[in-house]
Amino acid sequence: MLLGPLAVKVSAADGRGVPNVMVEFRVVAGSGRVDSVNPRTNGAGIATTRLRVGRAAGHQDRVVALLVDSLTGALLDTALFTATVTAGAPAKIVGLSGSAVSVGLAGPA
Repeated sequence: MLLGPLAVKVSAADGRGVPNVMVEFRVVAGSGRVDSVNPRTNGAGIATTRLRVGRAAGHQDRVVALLVDSLTGALLDTALFTATVTAGAPAKIVGLSGSAVSVGLAGPA
């Protein structure tokens, strides 16, 4: 899962957020999944969801947020998010064979 949520803001022509508007989040590439497919905007006009991504380094997911007119079904706007998994530093290493194997990772000097 990403550290923070994916978030979009639905705003009126004057820039103020519009509350209680449904936004659709859809994974369009990759094998990730979103926790909430159709969240509604909060009082500030912001809708959020969390993306669960794959674990392999290099894995990439793309998510589109769609704003659709609730009366006509017309597409009003979109936002595209791309998340790429990168490898972090190894946390530990374990010896699997040999006798008296002792291995450690050096920390920052």
